[in-house]
Amino acid sequence: MQWVSELSTAPSFVDALTEAAAGVSARLGGTSPTVVFAFASPHHREHFDELSATVGDALDTGMVFGCGAAGIVGANREVERGPALTLVGAVMPAVELRPFHLETGLLPPPDAPAADWHERLGIETHVVRQVRAA
Repeated sequence: MQWVSELSTAPSFVDALTEAAAGVSARLGGTSPTVVFAFASPHHREHFDELSATVGDALDTGMVFGCGAAGIVGANREVERGPALTLVGAVMPAVELRPFHLETGLLPPPDAPAADWHERLGIETHVVRQVRAA
């Protein structure tokens, strides 16, 4: 398993994405990441709707999670009050990820039994047992 991050302070979203994606790709030796986490400053807010798709295209992965943030951390740096985009990429060869989306109103109460969470998230009980045993 390998995790890397790259932070760009380029004011243009296109330039920031190009720079950060190139850094992640280089650090992963050209291997496509299994998953990417993207964190963008408010300076890039006009691109938030396309963030997952553009990052996925740039790094050849379909598993991208992203959000906006005021303070952006990556590659041993932190940027506040300035344009920034961080991409965190991971290569996880023996891991199976299943993306899903839930609206807050559909979540069980925090103190609900584990079975309620498993059912709501579509996780089969035998999968949870396998993970715990490993």
